[in-house]
Amino acid sequence: MAMLWLLILGLVLPFFVGIVSQGVTVDEIESLKAQKAELGKKREQAQAELDRLESELGGLIDKKLALDAELVAINDEIEATEALIAAYRDEIEKKSAELADTELRRDELYEVFKQRLRVMYEDGQTSYIALLLQSGSLGELLDRADAIELIVAKDRKTVNELNELAGTQKVLLAELEAAKAAADAELVSLEAAKADIISNRDRADAVMMEFEEKKSENLADVEKFLALEEAADAEIAASIAAYNKEQEEKKKAEEEAKKKAEEEAKRKAEEEAKKKAEEEAKKKAEEEAAKKKAEEEAKKKAEEEAIAAEKFTWPVPGFKWITDDYGYRTHPITGKVSFHAGIDVGVYLGEPIYATAAGKVISNTYNSAYGYMIKIDHGDGWVSLYAHFCRKSSLAVGTVVKKGQVVGYCGSTGLSTGPHLHFGLYKDGASVNPLDHMTRR
Repeated sequence: MAMLWLLILGLVLPFFVGIVSQGVTVDEIESLKAQKAELGKKREQAQAELDRLESELGGLIDKKLALDAELVAINDEIEATEALIAAYRDEIEKKSAELADTELRRDELYEVFKQRLRVMYEDGQTSYIALLLQSGSLGELLDRADAIELIVAKDRKTVNELNELAGTQKVLLAELEAAKAAADAELVSLEAAKADIISNRDRADAVMMEFEEKKSENLADVEKFLALEEAADAEIAASIAAYNKEQEEKKKAEEEAKKKAEEEAKRKAEEEAKKKAEEEAKKKAEEEAAKKKAEEEAKKKAEEEAIAAEKFTWPVPGFKWITDDYGYRTHPITGKVSFHAGIDVGVYLGEPIYATAAGKVISNTYNSAYGYMIKIDHGDGWVSLYAHFCRKSSLAVGTVVKKGQVVGYCGSTGLSTGPHLHFGLYKDGASVNPLDHMTRR
């Protein structure tokens, strides 16, 4: 990305510098402004993408925080389950030891019981009768017989009780084993869920890292477009300064040429006066003839002007505000004094412009100063000019138009500070003040 921007700067900046060093035209200044505007659009697009990434990154952070909370909760569950399993394990070991002890006692007692029965069986009834005969009396005899019977019964009862206890302990031990197995299964499930959460967190981290990289790239784009816009502003300012300097030098040259022409005219006038002094009689006759001719021409001109005053109508009915008069003025953009060959009328953007008189379109073009403009030939040496249209007029060269026909729409193209109509009127190729030949209405 850095190499790409270095390449762009390497291509764009020499172009700007070349323009300033080789002389500047209004079209070139407008081109620089258009390029700057395009850079502004690209910067806005990069900023919009940066804002979008910021928003999505915020959502990812919220999601990761939620996953972290889930991970904490499931770790707590895992710890609780592991503690429960350990408790089950301890209880199983304890109950297993108790069961082993019970079975051992039962087996030992059972062995004693079997040994007693075996002895009694092997000795037969003689030993049993002898034991009884050894009694000193019948009461003692009966007591000994009951005692033997009680011993046997007690042995049998104890063995049965130990068997029942061992059975109960086995059932409890089986229940503990089942509970531990369920807890083991729950632990496996929790560990799997934990692995899924960790996997999702890892994926979220990867996506967040990718978004951070894209953010960095877009931020770099915004900063570079800003740098290019600043460079473009500097070059536009330099170009306008160069243009103004060229116009000033041009004006100075025109003034010098005008002064020279005036001096030459004065010299010729003096020579002609001397010649006329030498030919006074002839001059008098010529003056009388010239006076008569001048009177006729003045009369003819007055008649033509009267006709013209009736011939031309206001090109933008309803808009009477003159923003710039006919004649010398300080140019609103260049700041230099120049001759304004027409009038500027303040008109809303897009308002229709009407033909001031019938005629034929002789020009439909774009001019760096006037923008989109047309000229209409009205005959008898009269030509009208309409400038700063918002777009090119649809009237082709050669089109015959009627008085009051729409010829275009108000705009601000060319050297313009805002929407208005520049209207010029020409007689035999020379500009005249339009306000002398029409009435605002």
